[in-house]
Amino acid sequence: MNDMELKIGSLVLNNFLEVESKSSAGGARANKISTLIVNSGKSVLPYVDSKAEASSTKPKIKRLSKLKVKGFRGFNEPQEFDLSKRFTFIYGLNGTGKSSFCEALEYSLTGKVNEASSKRFEPSQYVNNNSSSKGAVSLTVEFDDGKLAPAIKDPLENEFVFIERTRIEAFARVSSYSPQGQQQRLSTLFGLEEFNNFCSGFNKTIEHNLPIPPIKKKELEEKEKEIEKSKLIVENKNLEIKGYGTRKDSLLLKYPNKKLISELLTILESDTDGLIIKKKNEIEKLSKIVLKPVDKTQEFLNTLIGLNQQFSMFNTLAHEVKKYRDEINFIDLYSAVKKISSSPMDCCPACDTPISKVTTNPFTKAETQLKILEEISAKQKSLNEKKKNISESLIKLSSELKTVDISTSLTLNNFNPEYESIKLNLEKKISEWGKWNYENKEAFEKVESHKKELKSLEADYRECSTITELYKAAYKEKSKAEKIISEFNTANKDLIAKVEEEKKEISHYLRYSEAYKSFINKLKLYSEGLPLKLAKSLDEKVVELYNAINKHPYNHEVLESINLPTKPNDGIKIKYLDGTTEDALRVLSEGHLRCLGLSILLAKNIHDSHNVIIFDDVVNAIDDEHRAGIINELFSNTLLSEKQMILTTHGEDFIKRLENQLLSKGLNKKLSRYDFLRNHDSRELLIEPNLNRHYLVKADNNFKKGLIKDGLMECRRALEELAPRLWKKMRTEGLDPALSLKLRAPLTSPDLYNLIDGLIGYIVQIEKSPGIINFSKHRECLMKIKDVSKKNQVTWNLLNKGTHEEDRDEEFDENQAKELFELCLEFEGLIKNYSREEFKIDTTITAS
Repeated sequence: MNDMELKIGSLVLNNFLEVESKSSAGGARANKISTLIVNSGKSVLPYVDSKAEASSTKPKIKRLSKLKVKGFRGFNEPQEFDLSKRFTFIYGLNGTGKSSFCEALEYSLTGKVNEASSKRFEPSQYVNNNSSSKGAVSLTVEFDDGKLAPAIKDPLENEFVFIERTRIEAFARVSSYSPQGQQQRLSTLFGLEEFNNFCSGFNKTIEHNLPIPPIKKKELEEKEKEIEKSKLIVENKNLEIKGYGTRKDSLLLKYPNKKLISELLTILESDTDGLIIKKKNEIEKLSKIVLKPVDKTQEFLNTLIGLNQQFSMFNTLAHEVKKYRDEINFIDLYSAVKKISSSPMDCCPACDTPISKVTTNPFTKAETQLKILEEISAKQKSLNEKKKNISESLIKLSSELKTVDISTSLTLNNFNPEYESIKLNLEKKISEWGKWNYENKEAFEKVESHKKELKSLEADYRECSTITELYKAAYKEKSKAEKIISEFNTANKDLIAKVEEEKKEISHYLRYSEAYKSFINKLKLYSEGLPLKLAKSLDEKVVELYNAINKHPYNHEVLESINLPTKPNDGIKIKYLDGTTEDALRVLSEGHLRCLGLSILLAKNIHDSHNVIIFDDVVNAIDDEHRAGIINELFSNTLLSEKQMILTTHGEDFIKRLENQLLSKGLNKKLSRYDFLRNHDSRELLIEPNLNRHYLVKADNNFKKGLIKDGLMECRRALEELAPRLWKKMRTEGLDPALSLKLRAPLTSPDLYNLIDGLIGYIVQIEKSPGIINFSKHRECLMKIKDVSKKNQVTWNLLNKGTHEEDRDEEFDENQAKELFELCLEFEGLIKNYSREEFKIDTTITAS
């Protein structure tokens, strides 16, 4: 950005809260920024970017502590929930109030409820219990500074603390929404909603809000109308003078040594050594050698020869006319006869002889002779015209011949006798004069060249004189007009000074106006580019989480990369390890799409460094196939397992599996448990705390209550849950634990005893070769259980008899049961405290 844009940045940042609170409506933000420019625009310094980002002043939630609700959604009576522990698991069948609990948390943390918006309810209307006019909810949280305080309702900060079905589907199917819906979800996903709202709150321009109108200038312009004519004269004369200057420069280019028109006039017009007089003298000197008119003489010869040809044709025509001269005398007679023939006649009009008896019909003869006489008459007319033309041409030629020193007076009568003489004379002159001209050709060319140069010099002299006079006239008129303007300027000196100062002010504000336009354009481009940058930061984590939840073994099912949409109408593009690229919405199944939505939400929660994650009945959104992957990822991925987790579910098996992921030792310090029970008598929520489903916790509680059989049953269930986990952990380490197991009957699964026996055998095998001792403690613990069982199978009988219902002659031995329970606790600790460190290989061990 340039300095002016950085100054705009400083003004906005220094007054951020005031600017951010204004929107573009009614030009409110433009007015605010314009006011800042007027007040501080001259003193503000360009913004200097700091390498260290300013840390947020907002406190961040470290964990939730306590929730109190009354008259909120399904809660009628006051209820209090202890949320201070690392985990809070809530189980309840559909319709028992789990969503009301999560919505109370959502309302406390974000100030809204997504479900209310989707159903077009106002939050205040949606959250109230049917029997309560006003609901109350209070959430106490611990912030990262260690202080306990009521939660701050911040939808932008806390949106991705929550994971539930609607959110999962919304982000999995983001590309299927309208452009407006996509934009809203993308802004939320990338945490840009607040920033985009801020960026869109700028007006396009602040030009009309700044004091730009030139008030003083307009005042001066009104007065300047009085001298408008003088200004126009000055302007026009300046243009004229500029044009004369161009003409002067063009003229002086011919005379490199001269810089001034006056100098050029002197060298051109001097009577003694001026260029013009010198050139005239040279021409006069050379003009004594006269160029003979050879071309003109040739033209006269050609004319003479042409007249001779015409004279011959004239004589021929005269001879023809002369032959018919006697016939012409009868023309009147023939005409009279022809007139008589127009009346019926039987006799000759001359002798009265009957027509039938005459030798030649006089009327026919008269008509024939008249045609002949008409032709003769035409020739006579042409003869007269030729005579006249030839006579005139002879007179003209006689006059022209005098210019070449031939004196004659040609007529029709003397042309033939004079022709040859004149012709010879002309031919002689042409020959002699041609020779003369050739011999003096150089002198003649010099004369012509000098004449052209003289003409050019005279033209330059006239141009010099013209420019000089025009300059004088223009300067005179200009000076006169400038005097009028000067007198006006003196009378309006103060106003003119204010106009100049106003120009600087306007220029200052116009620079700010242009800087503002470029500033918001760059801000817009930056805002549009942010989703792409932020998407890249999420893409990798989404792929990692998606693959971890799905656990696909084939390259065409495992994701290599994902491109989240960065603008409306973009799709979610996925690429598999086999190189195939697809649109996620097109190829993924419903279950996989929801896993993708969950992965996006988890990745966003990790990216935003939230310390809390709240699941609202996630089982509703995820199918059975992927629940094991989710459980494993929540407890094995350190980016998730270190967060405070609050989870509700209607899945009884799911909640049991979740609890058994935790170590039984000190479980009550880490886990708060609530069961929402079905109330068959009223709509009031029934909530039972601390109904743990952890096998070993339940076993311990039963032993303490003297319920030995029930305690043994839970111990067996614990071993049935822990033994397969050991098998999975060995596979996770890259081993290939293919166990040899005995089956008691066809189509049956391996029983627990044979599974433990197979695990011990496999661990013994890898300890010998290649010497992997990571699981030695696990083997030793299992062998203790197995060793005890060999004493008349007492321990194993305890497990079996405690599980299966049968009549017994003797009671269970409490000490034996306690011994088995301690072994189960030891085995649980080995499984759940196992860390994936490098293999420990004892190189002293060799295969036997």
